[in-house]
Parts: sequence; structure tokens; C-alpha cells
Amino acid sequence: MRGGLKPLGRTGVDQRTELDAADTGQDARGHEVAGPCAHRPTGDRGARPARDDPVGVASILGYSKATTHRILQTLTRREFLRLDEERGTFTLGVTNLRLGIEFLESIDLRHEALPMLRALAESTGETAHLGRLSGSDVVYIEKVESSHAVRMYSRVGDTMPAYSTGVGKAVLAFLHDAELERHLPARFEQRAANTITDPEALREELRRTRDRGYSIDDVENEDGIRCAGAPVFDHTGRVQAGISLAGPATRMTVERLHELGPQVRAQADIVSERLGFGTAVTS
Repeated sequence: MRGGLKPLGRTGVDQRTELDAADTGQDARGHEVAGPCAHRPTGDRGARPARDDPVGVASILGYSKATTHRILQTLTRREFLRLDEERGTFTLGVTNLRLGIEFLESIDLRHEALPMLRALAESTGETAHLGRLSGSDVVYIEKVESSHAVRMYSRVGDTMPAYSTGVGKAVLAFLHDAELERHLPARFEQRAANTITDPEALREELRRTRDRGYSIDDVENEDGIRCAGAPVFDHTGRVQAGISLAGPATRMTVERLHELGPQVRAQADIVSERLGFGTAVTS
């Protein structure tokens, strides 16, 4: 937005001040700035000027009406603002939506998750995975290897049944019932010693996963391997992926799984924040 605006007749410092006010909440003079499209304050309307009309904006910014008018004209022409001619007030324009869409489309899940996977692998010494659902399977799309010589073997691109893996159960647990049904297989295969093959038992395990915020693979997908996983959500609140820590059962005891589960969840939450989760603006 800054680079796109042309000079409006003030010095470079003044121009930056006008634009930075929208970012910081204050201008260089320390005046509070809510932006020209914010809501009018509640309470005593005579105590503070309206923030969504030109006179109110000029008063808040401390600029002349002529300068404020030129700024608003430029923002309106470029569709950052939209003028309600009947009321004489401004609201956000469609350009803000375009910028938001471009930002969301530019997000690379693997890129955003990799620092968290590295943090988990480095702090625990175990293998960290990022996976997404594909039908009734989960596909590993990124991983960071364990520092131990004895470790879980896996490759990016591998697919495993979602119902028997930590990553898969972390995602399945946060799907709506109808969508969950679409991602369950017609037949549950006994893949390891503790694989859950009863659909009702699996649903109960998914309920426990939701309650604690992380999943457990207690030697359910591969003999000798345990895993803890947690979900990753996007800006809409929809679960998009899961991350996990996996290692040999000799190191990954059940007790250690429950120690590591909250750590996995904390790193998954950071990935979710980087994807925009929890940042929706409400009026």
C-alpha cells in the first residue's frame, strides 16, 4: 500500500506519517488513529469526532481538510476505501480483499511448518513429520530426521492409513462427522499390535484426541513405533494438516508420549497462527 501511493503534496516524512498512522494506531504526533473506516465510538458522540467521515478523519489525524481529502480520494480511487455517498462515510474497499486473497494463496504450508518441525526434532531428538489427508490415507509432505542412529524410517511422499497414525488421527479428530466418514476406509486392517480396527472404538479415541488436543499412536501403525500428533488449522478454522513426533517404542514410552504431546500441540498451534488461524476480524 505504501509503495503504491503517489506524493500528495507533502514532504516525504509527512507522507510516511500519513500512511504509517494506519499501521501503528498513532501518527507521529501521538494522536490515536483508527483509520477512516473504523466504527464510530460509543458513548458520548460529542466527545470525539467520527472516524469514518472526512471531517472526523482530518480532526483525528491533525491534517488540513484539503490534505485529508486528497488522501481519501487516492485510497478510494485505488479501491482501498469505498465511499457511501448517501451517508458521506467510508468503509473498506475491494482491494483489501484482493490483497488478503493474494496473501493466503502465497502461503506455503511446508515452508511455514518447517521451522516448527525442526524445533521439535532438535528439542526431542525424534523424527518430526508434516502430513495431509488424501482419501483415507495421510501423505507425509515434510519431515525432519531424528538425531539418533536408531530411528523411525519414513520418506516424504509415503502414504499411511490415517486411522492408525498420529498425524492422521490428529486430523480426523477435528473433522465433522459427515466428512470423517468420507476419510475412513471400508475395512480396518490390523497393521500393528495395537491397531484400532473397530470403528466405534476409533471414534471414541478421536473424541479423547479432541479433548486433550493431541493424538497418540501407541504401536498402532508400525510395530515398535510410537507417535504423538497435533492438528494444524487454516485461517477459516478448518483442519488442514497434522504434525507429529515419532520414534522407537523403547524411547517413546506411553509416559513420554503424554509429555511430548503438549509440545507437539504447541508447535502445531504456531503453524496454525502462521496460516492465519485465529486472526479473523470481527466487527
